[in-house]
Amino acid sequence: MDQLIREASPFTVPVRFQLRGPVDPAFAHAALQEIVKRHEILRTTFQDGPEGLQQVVHEEMEVPFFTLDIRNRADVAQEAERIGTQEARAPFNLSSGPLFRGGLVQRAEQDWILHVTAHHTVCDGWSVGVIVQEFAEFYAALSEGRASALPELSVQFADYTLWEREMLVGPDMRQDVDFWRAQWDDLPHNEMPMDYARPAAKSWRGNIVSRMLPAEIVAPLQALARAENVSFFVVCLAAFQVFVARHSGQDDVALTVPVAGRNQLELEPLIGSFINTLVMRTELRGNPTFKELVARTRDTVAQAMAHAKVPFEILVRELSPERAGNQNPVTQLSFAHQRDFVRPCIFAGIELKAIPSCASGAIHDLNVFMVEREGQWRVSCDYSTDLFAEATAQDFLLRYEHVLRQCATAAEMRIERIEIATPQQRELILEKWNATQHAFPTGTVLDLFTASAVHHADKMAVEDADGGLSYRELSRASLAVAGALQKRGCRRGSVVGMALRRGPEAVAAILGIMRAGAAYVPLDVGYPTQRLALMIEDSGVRVVLTDVDRGNLPDMDGVEMWQVDMTATGEAVELEGPSPEDLAYVLFTSGSTGRPKGVEVTHGGLLNVLMHMRRKPGFEASDRLLAVTTLSFDISVVETLLPLICGGSIFAASREDVMDA
Repeated sequence: MDQLIREASPFTVPVRFQLRGPVDPAFAHAALQEIVKRHEILRTTFQDGPEGLQQVVHEEMEVPFFTLDIRNRADVAQEAERIGTQEARAPFNLSSGPLFRGGLVQRAEQDWILHVTAHHTVCDGWSVGVIVQEFAEFYAALSEGRASALPELSVQFADYTLWEREMLVGPDMRQDVDFWRAQWDDLPHNEMPMDYARPAAKSWRGNIVSRMLPAEIVAPLQALARAENVSFFVVCLAAFQVFVARHSGQDDVALTVPVAGRNQLELEPLIGSFINTLVMRTELRGNPTFKELVARTRDTVAQAMAHAKVPFEILVRELSPERAGNQNPVTQLSFAHQRDFVRPCIFAGIELKAIPSCASGAIHDLNVFMVEREGQWRVSCDYSTDLFAEATAQDFLLRYEHVLRQCATAAEMRIERIEIATPQQRELILEKWNATQHAFPTGTVLDLFTASAVHHADKMAVEDADGGLSYRELSRASLAVAGALQKRGCRRGSVVGMALRRGPEAVAAILGIMRAGAAYVPLDVGYPTQRLALMIEDSGVRVVLTDVDRGNLPDMDGVEMWQVDMTATGEAVELEGPSPEDLAYVLFTSGSTGRPKGVEVTHGGLLNVLMHMRRKPGFEASDRLLAVTTLSFDISVVETLLPLICGGSIFAASREDVMDA
């Protein structure tokens, strides 16, 4: 893995500490060097050998160390963060080492940041606490000219490696593997809603966001843990499972959880990577109360810990889960919970205090971790920037905090009633995002067209290659069509077929049908005769407007085929127009899944769509629209009517020109 992502590894452990006082960089460097001398694992590299990857312990290894003075920078805080990010993401080389480095950044006369960065193969969270304790002691001893008071280590990491190897060939291993085989069987694929599509290849790029949990949430959660005889971790894990279940829509949740793995007293003062990754899988079926879920989670954790000896990487090799190049082989979500390994301390007149780390990358889609800091709890998440925006990650933390708050105050609540959106988010989603009200005209499209015809009477309204109609001419022609339809018995509620090619005549026909109070059904004469007959029969058409080319239109009893003559305008009549509730047009589905079905659209719905399109993307009287869509598709309604309610113009392209385009 290190060879595959050598450019910027997420497998580094970058930590930072604020130092206040008379810091001597030489002593700081020497203190880190003493730590390396004390712990073999920090002098270890990894080489490929006949039996796989092998540890090579070196007698000596120099600690890379930098010192930077940024006191005179105008942007001290920003520069310190830039350096922190750069240091966190600088890769290591496992085969050549060193795998441990440090540095100092001076921000003010007695204000420094100590950087300590290690590869995860040689360091874990527990180790950070050991490093701080030993750094303080070695620095103090060096500054005071005395020997360190630290006792000799009874074992080294290599001894642990041998113990682990012996354990893995013992009789208990097969039972543990069988347990995990059952746990991993048909694992749920829990995912959070993403901002971006998952890329074809995992980049491992990530970032971290954090926030402090309010004390009024922590105290009752800890009280709940005591009452249920579980750890604070179990309560927080149960709440996170609710958080995941509600976002993923699944009631089977599987997460990876790192555990310390230091089961012998001799291992506690060692630096090294002892952690193991366990899959915690809990079913949330049956809509339990949160208190009931805590009990389930307690059992999940207890069973997992009872079989925690088998390293995760061996399980992956043994169980061979399905792999993909753009995600982890088991789960994409992780949860971690750790005590305060680093407590503020004072040595040699220097105050040391941990400060938040910068992101080195992201192993998981989303990893939420809780860290105790001076009696408070900070909840953070590192997240894949391939999948999530920073605002989304911040939002996840707010939502998780809101879940914790509800669990703290109402442990008897059924989990399906637990809200994942905060009150502020609910207001944003339900109120602000839905505050889309706009001034809406009364009446119908015909009222707006009439206004356009008055204000732009002599302006060209619609044309094609053979000619066109001004607004005045279009209004008169549509009234003539309406009058002719009235004489043929068309009234409000009638449905009129329209088998006309795209152009001025079709536009006049649409307006005329509407002015008669009727709705139109576009009939494409290129459709099969049987389909056209079905559409005419289903929609109750009694009159069909045609031109010279009748194509596949069927002759049907009781249906008049009226060839529109636009040169004979006829007598213009004034008719009672339709209401917003009346039908404007009927479009038929393609029928690809069976019988074509007619979709009815009212004048109110039509006007709503057109007014929205008028605002966005927007249309004005100076605009001209090229109509290219066959009248049987709904976008043709926008092409035909949107310009006319705005005082704009339409140019109708011929079928031949559209096909050649």
